[in-house]
Amino acid sequence: MIELGENNPLVTRRILRLASHACLATLSQGNPYASLVAVATDHDGSPLLLLSTLADHTQNLEADNRASLLFALTGGHANPQTAPRVTATGRLERSDSPRQRERYLARQPGAALYAGFADFSIWRMNVARLHFVGGFGRAVWFEARQVLLAEETAKRFAEAEGGLIAKLSQTHPGLCGIDADGIDLASQEGLVKRRLFDKPLEQPDEALDAALIPE
Repeated sequence: MIELGENNPLVTRRILRLASHACLATLSQGNPYASLVAVATDHDGSPLLLLSTLADHTQNLEADNRASLLFALTGGHANPQTAPRVTATGRLERSDSPRQRERYLARQPGAALYAGFADFSIWRMNVARLHFVGGFGRAVWFEARQVLLAEETAKRFAEAEGGLIAKLSQTHPGLCGIDADGIDLASQEGLVKRRLFDKPLEQPDEALDAALIPE
């Protein structure tokens, strides 16, 4: 199990960063429909998905883009219901941003096998609210602005990410992503592991020291 800390808004964002998969809930002719999706996060923490137009959930979103995503860190928990989890609600919108596409594929390298197919697109959640559950007596709703990084901070890290990866790649083999909350490291087996910083960073240059955190 991972020690996430006591700052509930920060813990909420850390769960979004750490989860590699989520349960996507959409509306199918007015009825709830749930599916499993692989996820990544944009620099501010907003969820990113790669969806095919052939999938039922994508067709649902094209008719009504309201959705929710359930993220749960169940590893190490004999009872999954005791695991920390977050439900993000909002609207999913198709994205043509090359940067968001690269961000997703860095976190989900296996998706490169089909990401180039014409029916696949990146979708980004415009988060409205988030519900965090961290155990008994620890359940709270947050507005997106309370959890997601400030736009200015996210923009600074987005612009600096490529340069930071180049500077740190020799000391951090497999480094494939970096943001204000931590780094992503890819293994030779194709798995990507998130390493959290002790605290969120304000400036990209701080990552040069913060990335030296122990395993």
